[in-house]
Amino acid sequence: MSWSRLKAKIEDRFAPSVRGRVSVHMTSYRDAVSEGGRGWLLIDQTELRLAVIQPFDATLGPGQHNQWSLHDALAAYLDLKLDQALIAPDPLHRALAMIDRRLGRGRFESLKLSPDEHPWVRQLHELRAAAERWRASVGGAA
Repeated sequence: MSWSRLKAKIEDRFAPSVRGRVSVHMTSYRDAVSEGGRGWLLIDQTELRLAVIQPFDATLGPGQHNQWSLHDALAAYLDLKLDQALIAPDPLHRALAMIDRRLGRGRFESLKLSPDEHPWVRQLHELRAAAERWRASVGGAA
């Protein structure tokens, strides 16, 4: 899937309360030594880095992405049901679920994020809570 189509489909999943405040971006640095790129969410004009400049064959840890794995993870998110995204091993999927239009108030307010939840998930959870004026909670497992 082309980047522009993937970007549009991901952003179409955003809740109306955060549309226009959050956008997803990716760029490639061709002819660079590493042939890498980067990806980020822009939240109220502040960058949240999702992928770093790395060669294609670099080893990635859990929840880390380069531009290629980020593209694949975003495409995979489109195939996930909300329940799957909320418990996915990839923190990117869990984070996007926080601002997904399919996540309603009752389900959102019943979520209990663990104190050691990934920062992306926490940030987008707090953003959605503030945008919707919903109760954000931290505690046990989701």
